Amino acid sequence: MAAGVLLMDGVPPEEVARRLGISMETLRKYQKLIAQGGLDALSKVGAAGRPTVLDDAAYSWIAAALKHSARLQGYDSEEWTHTRLREAIRRRFGVAYSPRHIWKIAESLGLTWRLSGHAQRESGR
Repeated sequence: MAAGVLLMDGVPPEEVARRLGISMETLRKYQKLIAQGGLDALSKVGAAGRPTVLDDAAYSWIAAALKHSARLQGYDSEEWTHTRLREAIRRRFGVAYSPRHIWKIAESLGLTWRLSGHAQRESGR
């Protein structure tokens, strides 16, 4: 819906895709739906991708893990990295996420600062 609102407000499609992190292919589908039936048609589209495996309890566990030393999850130092968080989530919940999605998880929890190299990641965005 956010994409639809931005498109209807005249924001260029490339900018909408960049802001929201969606592909141009998906954006073209949204544009077509909007042209055919407005935002109402777009609201009937389900969320893309596979259903989430992580529920609120899982996010609580991840937040608690990040707030403490990585040693508590069996690592040999205090520091959390993208790779370590990815491995911990895979071990605990049986699902493997891309490094980008791991960043999004930490970001949604307000804990990107706990991942080593976060300053470089922020400047590279």
